[in-house]
Amino acid sequence: MIHTKAHKERRKQKRFAVTGKPDSSLKKSTGEELPFVIVDVSRDGLGIVTDGIIEVHETLLLTIKRNPQLEIPLVVRWLKPSSDLESDPTSFAPMSRIGLQTSRADINLESEFRKMKDVSMEDLS
Repeated sequence: MIHTKAHKERRKQKRFAVTGKPDSSLKKSTGEELPFVIVDVSRDGLGIVTDGIIEVHETLLLTIKRNPQLEIPLVVRWLKPSSDLESDPTSFAPMSRIGLQTSRADINLESEFRKMKDVSMEDLS
């Protein structure tokens, strides 16, 4: 990310790029499962890309599939329309970059993702 004098970083937590395929799912309150790719993670937030239809302030449920299974409610804090992203050629829906945040103080998303076998993380700072 290029920072200018006019740009002020608003993130409070250190972010980490996520690669690999975390064993997880993301659902809307209706139960509809969303296709998504995790881009980055912080202690209390998650960045994803999806072609699902999502609105700011909507609550989604992230399920981390392990024993025991962990379910984490996440709130959509912002979204970036697909004009800056490449769309999935197998889908007619445009892709969006979404910023999600958990309000659960007892959950450290970064720590939970570090526990996953098929995931690697790289510091973005």
